[in-house]
Amino acid sequence: MDRSVILIGFMGVGKDTIGKKLARRTNRVFISTDRLIELRCNKNITRIFKEHGEMFFRKQENEVLSIVTALPNSIIATGGGIIGQKENLVLLNETAEVIHLSAPLSTIQERLSACSHRPLAHNQEQLTALYNQRAGMYDFAGLCYDTAQYTSDEVVDRIIKDLNIHSMTSMIQEQHVHVTVPGTSYPVRCGYSMCQGHNPFHGVIHKNDAVCIVTNPLVGSLYLDPIECMLKDIGVKTDSIIVPDGEQFKTMDTAMDMYDRLLDKRFPRSGIILGLGGGVISDLSGFVSATYKRGVRCMFLPTTLLAQVDAAIGGKNGVNHACGKNMIGTFYQPVCVLNDIHMLNTLPEKEYRNGIAEMIKYGVIQDNDLFTFLEDHHKEVVERDPETLVKLIARCADIKAQIVSEDEKELRGLRHILNFGHTIGHVIETHDQYTGMTHGEAVAIGMVIEAYSAVRHKKLAQSDFSRLKNLISMYSLPNRLPDRLVG
Repeated sequence: MDRSVILIGFMGVGKDTIGKKLARRTNRVFISTDRLIELRCNKNITRIFKEHGEMFFRKQENEVLSIVTALPNSIIATGGGIIGQKENLVLLNETAEVIHLSAPLSTIQERLSACSHRPLAHNQEQLTALYNQRAGMYDFAGLCYDTAQYTSDEVVDRIIKDLNIHSMTSMIQEQHVHVTVPGTSYPVRCGYSMCQGHNPFHGVIHKNDAVCIVTNPLVGSLYLDPIECMLKDIGVKTDSIIVPDGEQFKTMDTAMDMYDRLLDKRFPRSGIILGLGGGVISDLSGFVSATYKRGVRCMFLPTTLLAQVDAAIGGKNGVNHACGKNMIGTFYQPVCVLNDIHMLNTLPEKEYRNGIAEMIKYGVIQDNDLFTFLEDHHKEVVERDPETLVKLIARCADIKAQIVSEDEKELRGLRHILNFGHTIGHVIETHDQYTGMTHGEAVAIGMVIEAYSAVRHKKLAQSDFSRLKNLISMYSLPNRLPDRLVG
């Protein structure tokens, strides 16, 4: 995985413009720390400064920087004042390639002459004073480019050359899996860079459809704006709901808040709710879709490996209860699932391993060849080789589609096989109140405990149990309960 590139510099030097062009040219994702702060606070930067003050904003900025610097393969544009805190300087130097974009004061004054929303520079005197105050503060960056001397395209060319950045693979054959249940059938499309070129929504969402995108602040800052642009290009009216990130927010309270906002927006029953995010977003948007106005269409664009191989497929949606995970829910199928493997490039390592646990599960319950492939192709999987991932994710989706097609609502008992590792895993997650182990870690431990029980009851060979433990360890997942849960 490649280190991210972080653009720093004074306001008006072109960080967003150059960052977006650099991301497009290298097939990476662009993220703005200011945009992420806006989505977290549900307010624009000017309102945040006005209502909460600069100290609140700087605290948000530090928290956001610690999040985005953990994302590999990203192009990150920062606010001009991010270099004012020592903690930020440490993060910048340790985690990414830092590039300073500069410009003379006269150029910045000209560029910002029509701009009235800069909270720390309401007039030319404030702008000049701030420019002089920050002089020299960006000089720690490894590379510097004067955006007055070069065009934005020329700056991008120089960055690519100087950092030797290679464009990430995009020419991979898309694979389709179909889920068929009584009354409906829908595709699960698996490809690479599906949202970078050809509009993937053609034929699924149509002109004049109303679409409400449900996402969280981090995913929204990465993908919400470009996806809204693609939908508007085909004549779709879009809106969005931003929900907090984390399993602890997959609750009826969050669902109720989503209902309130949909009703406030007068969202029609003919509309489509698009879940953009991981497993929590898939569960919440599917559950709300099934129950809002007795059911509206839903579609998933999962952004985590866990959601692409499991949560977004099969129509099982729900929220958590104090008594346990997913205790309140529905069976409600989406109209389409778009698995863009390119989105996995920015997943932090721990989040990526969550999905690997689910892939191991499929190998155990249904496909020995898949299990063996995971053993033999460890390097390609951990390095997120696109061709390998498209094949693996499509195979996992196909296994789940077959099981769901035969037993959609768990009435025959077949679909229970998908719960392998989850019975124990959900107990662990509930015990930790969804703030300790990740879902994949809990499921990995659950698989080992449940498999050991099978060995004791002579339902599983000791050699197969050892293979399972070894494979889980190979992918840096836990294969035993931590000491804090033993005793």
